[in-house]
Amino acid sequence: MVLLSSLPLAQGTRGDTVGAPQPPTTGAPAVPPAPTSPPAPDSGPRLDTIVIDPGHGGEDLGARGAGGAVEKALTLAIAQRVKATIERTLNLRVVLTREDDRRLGPDERAAIANNNRADLFLSLHFNASLAAASAGAEVYHLRASRGSNLRRGADDHTLVLPVAGAAPRSVNMVRWDMAQARHVDTSLALAVVLAEQLGMHVPISQNPVRNLPLRVLTGVDMPAVVVEAAYLTNPEQAVAVQSDQYQASLTQAIVDAVALFRSYLDQQEPQ
Repeated sequence: MVLLSSLPLAQGTRGDTVGAPQPPTTGAPAVPPAPTSPPAPDSGPRLDTIVIDPGHGGEDLGARGAGGAVEKALTLAIAQRVKATIERTLNLRVVLTREDDRRLGPDERAAIANNNRADLFLSLHFNASLAAASAGAEVYHLRASRGSNLRRGADDHTLVLPVAGAAPRSVNMVRWDMAQARHVDTSLALAVVLAEQLGMHVPISQNPVRNLPLRVLTGVDMPAVVVEAAYLTNPEQAVAVQSDQYQASLTQAIVDAVALFRSYLDQQEPQ
């Protein structure tokens, strides 16, 4: 489950197959179709490095459910499976924001992605609701409520740094509270692709693509989404997500979505 916050972020810079077992699925509603002419990515076509962010960790357990389901453990287990499969089948570099049971703040997670110059950020979570009947995977992308003004505020600012014995070095400065604003269109395209693939492998909610002011996405300077893989407050889903079959299917959905998103980027003209 994602924690939201309206606290302002500090300014900063961006640093230098498994098999596909099919679990029983409910009648999945249609996912909003991708636009006929998807928005062009915010940079040239490129997908070399992916950051997978296992939500929660340490004393932050996240959501909990029946059968001993704990969100922080499930997100790490899925992230490790996704990393291994992407590296093996897609030959991409995958970085995990955490590889053990420790807590990270949203700014630390964003810094790992930015400092690794990632081309895609995927934060993994499991949902919770007061309504036990709530079920299905969902994908969230950042809401940019200020529209074009937000985009204009996200423009790079160049800082020239002196270097002893060499030519000055130019560094592009990006406000962390504006970083994701430059990628909202491409992040939406990524969210749609992910929702479509999730719907082919695991139960999906009636409204699978949503936009929210998510703190974990705000400072990420690349296409980025949050995947809520299931509702742990749903007793049936809490038990199902702990099975190897469900985790393999969820992994396959994410890997397939990454492959399709890479193809989408490769078809775009460099900006």
